Amino acid sequence: MSSVGFVAPVKEGAAARAFAAELKGERRAEYVSAQKRQGCTRERIFLTETPMGPMIVGYRDAHNAGFHMATLASSSSAFDKWYIESISRIAGRDLATMPAGAPPHLAFEWTNGQRSRSCTMIAAPVPDPSKFWQMCRDMSMRSGDHKESRERQGIVFEQAFYLHEMKMVAVYLEGTDVDGAMERSMSSTASYDKWFIEQASAVHGIDFKAHAPPKPELLVLFDA
Repeated sequence: MSSVGFVAPVKEGAAARAFAAELKGERRAEYVSAQKRQGCTRERIFLTETPMGPMIVGYRDAHNAGFHMATLASSSSAFDKWYIESISRIAGRDLATMPAGAPPHLAFEWTNGQRSRSCTMIAAPVPDPSKFWQMCRDMSMRSGDHKESRERQGIVFEQAFYLHEMKMVAVYLEGTDVDGAMERSMSSTASYDKWFIEQASAVHGIDFKAHAPPKPELLVLFDA
C-alpha cells in the first residue's frame, strides 16, 4: 500500500462541484467499483484557495497509488475515461497528454498508528525547495517535540508531499477536529509550535501567524 498527494489548478470551480456531485450521486456505484478495481482504500478530494488561485488538492491510498493518473490515461474503461476527462476540464488542461514528470514525493510522515475520517489538506508554494527539505529534516530530528505537539492538537496522521514541477507542497492531516487543530496551532504559545509556524512561514513565503490557511471544501471522501 502506498500514498500520494497531488495538487491541480482549477479553471472552473462549478465543474469541480458538479464532478463531485456525480461521484456521490448517479455515478456512485461506478466510482466505488473503479476504486476497488484499482486497489484504492482511501481517496479525498478538496477544493481550496491558494496564493496561486483555486486548486484541487487530493489524497489517495492504494496499491501503487502514484501510477493512478498514468493508468487512467491508458484505460479502456468508460468510467475511467470520463473521470480523467472531468479532471482535465476542471484543470483546463488535458492531463492524458501531459508529458511525464517527477511524481509527488512523500517528504515527511508522522503517525501515532491510528487513522481518522476527519481530515483536511493544505496546498502551499515552495519558492526555495532547500528550505522545505531542511524543515522536514529538522522536524524528523525533533521527533519527540513533533509527537507531543501533534498529539496535543489531536492529529493522528500527517503526510507532506512535495510536487517538483509545481514547486508546491500538499499536506494531508487526519485527526479529531483537524480544522480546530490548525487554529490552535497558529495561536499556541508552546515553543515547538511557535518554531513550526515560523519555519512554515519562511518555507512558503506566507505569514501564517497573520493568515491561517483557508479551510478547504471537501468534495469527495471514499473509504473502502
